[in-house]
Amino acid sequence: MQNDQEEKSAQSGLGQFFLGLILLGVGLFLFSRRVIVRTDYFFGGGPLRYAASPGLMVLPFLVGVFWMFFNKKSFLAKVVTVLGIALVVFSLIMSIRMTFVSTPLYEYIVIIGMIAAGSGLLFKVLFKSDK
Repeated sequence: MQNDQEEKSAQSGLGQFFLGLILLGVGLFLFSRRVIVRTDYFFGGGPLRYAASPGLMVLPFLVGVFWMFFNKKSFLAKVVTVLGIALVVFSLIMSIRMTFVSTPLYEYIVIIGMIAAGSGLLFKVLFKSDK
């Protein structure tokens, strides 16, 4: 009797996992269809908008790499290289602009509901405590 209940619970958990995965995937897909992503050469917005040269963004990374070739054990060279990589990634992220396409409120509610329900089912199955 106990074995049957454990089997049904495992099957139910597997079904909930895949249902949550499908709901989350479809919701994220529909949401991504409503977003337009473009890049700008400028960072910031409004009066804080400024342009940065792409070569200037890569310069700390190149200095760090050259420094590491000359002195492999230098901690500061590794720090400069990591900061250079972080600066490049930061500049890429800051140059991305996302705008939402005009969509009826009902569709947004359905899309966000699917994402929330799918996430909830996945978290319920993945973080279920065994008693």
